Amino acid sequence: MNSATPPFDNILLASQGIYDRQRRLFGTELLFRNEHGHSAMDVGESTATSEVLINHCSSITHEIEHLNRPAFVNVTADFLLSEAFLPVDPTFIVIELVERIDVNSKVINAVKAWKNHGFRFALDDFEFDSSWDPLVEMADIVKIDVLDQDFEDIYQRKTYLHDRFDCRWLAERVETEEEFNIYHQQGFDLFQGYFLGKPKSITGKTIRPEQASAAEILRVTNTDADIDEIAKVVGRDPALSLQILKIINSSLYSLPREVDSIKQAVVFLGIDQLRKWAVVISLLKASRTSIEAHRLVLNRAKFCELYSRASGENNPDRAFIVGLLSGIQILLNVDTLMFLDKISVSEEIRAAVLNRDGALGKMLSLALNLERIINMRADTLQQNSRAILDSYHQAFHWTEEILRSLK
Repeated sequence: MNSATPPFDNILLASQGIYDRQRRLFGTELLFRNEHGHSAMDVGESTATSEVLINHCSSITHEIEHLNRPAFVNVTADFLLSEAFLPVDPTFIVIELVERIDVNSKVINAVKAWKNHGFRFALDDFEFDSSWDPLVEMADIVKIDVLDQDFEDIYQRKTYLHDRFDCRWLAERVETEEEFNIYHQQGFDLFQGYFLGKPKSITGKTIRPEQASAAEILRVTNTDADIDEIAKVVGRDPALSLQILKIINSSLYSLPREVDSIKQAVVFLGIDQLRKWAVVISLLKASRTSIEAHRLVLNRAKFCELYSRASGENNPDRAFIVGLLSGIQILLNVDTLMFLDKISVSEEIRAAVLNRDGALGKMLSLALNLERIINMRADTLQQNSRAILDSYHQAFHWTEEILRSLK
């Protein structure tokens, strides 16, 4: 019952496989690509690094095979020294230090800091320069460009360092079966090159910052995060924070005093209510669809909440989130399943949105059926129960007030 998958035609990046001694896929190197044909040097290496990481971590794409194994990503010295540690599981990232980096005390200390955060390192296009020894000592993988090289010379140099440092060796730009066999016999652990696999373009849709904000809020409010952490995530977007506070202090609520901080909002409203508003506002900001699309999805979500409450269910806030997430493709033009894969929601919510399973799924099915009746057979609307009609009318008026407040 999943909605149709939208077309994916934007080039996000490319990936090239890295294989072990049995020619099994070990990981992938992520390479900068863009639809205009610009190279990493054209846009600047730091910009290229950032785009690769953003597209790898937050884009919506069908081609997810590279996500299940370590991703090798080139970084510049500027990126390394920025201490902008990646918000991803270090298990699935290998940081590649390019040969153009000037090895100095700042770089060495930065690598140590990243290592302390659990990240692994590979030295790219290593040329056996002794000035890199402090980094070889910390490296997990050393990559040797073997194209047009003397394999006996490489073997001697590798053997010398292998006895001094504990790391794995990767032969890159392996172009033939003969080369693979030579470096396999020399004890190389990993292999990369056209013989094993050419770079493959990955296409999809980039999640814009507003969309990523909504996904992050859904993630953090569905975990055991404390109030301070939730307030911090919401507070990263000043406009979002202001709109949340505006709604909380509106006539929709009768709070004992004005709320002037997100932390206070969590205390007064609870995590479920804050989640609802943060996600609603983030999704509407990110959406480039019509006001009618906003009205449809908000009305659906609010109806699910109200009818859930009227039916005596104990999960009206979750019903609201189910109704909202069911409209992801309408609002953001991204595949619902892929969006849900980017966030952390309960299996109950996931099953309800994707398969209409459980009590929440039945609630969503009722809301969708009601929409069809209104669009196609409005004259039969009165045949529904009083509870359904009351919930629908209350949802309609609530939606109109919210849309006015958010203008």
